[in-house]
Amino acid sequence: MLRFRYVIGLLILLSGPTLLAQSARSYVSGSARIACPSGPLADSTGLSSAVQFDLRYIWSPSRTVLLGIGGSWMTPSTGNAPRPTVAPGPLSITQITATATWRPLKHGWSPFVGGEVGFGFLSPPDSLTAASVFATTLGAAYGLHLGTFIPLSDRLDFSISGRWMTLATSNQLNLLLVSAELVYRIQ
Repeated sequence: MLRFRYVIGLLILLSGPTLLAQSARSYVSGSARIACPSGPLADSTGLSSAVQFDLRYIWSPSRTVLLGIGGSWMTPSTGNAPRPTVAPGPLSITQITATATWRPLKHGWSPFVGGEVGFGFLSPPDSLTAASVFATTLGAAYGLHLGTFIPLSDRLDFSISGRWMTLATSNQLNLLLVSAELVYRIQ
């Protein structure tokens, strides 16, 4: 009986990678997001809403878990109400983040929830480079997202999501985003 348990355990151990390989998939995704900045940094510079672009590689070890890494970029302009005294100019915000997403349904329309963590970098306009609000331009980035996947074909999904991101430099920047994303399955 003990030998039978060892044989079963060995079979499970040896078949594990094969089962994972059958369910593993790779994706590439691109999205456009409408971002509304808030927080101390947005208030002190009068940042406007802007479009954020995101490109990401995603690996799925199972049909319900998605792990990804990618970057996003946006350039909101400074000097908008309520801070018209700040010189107008584009503030470039670049973020590199790792994401983990869980979708409870394997097929069809599927809601999802996830989180992301990484770092972000601010490139202030020349008119604000010496401003004290930009004492540090590199900081931790983290956030949450939830939405739904909508299958368009066997290899292409569309997703709509709401996101909340924070860039923690010397002055915190919060981003509320609405995202439209195309996800293409590579394999």
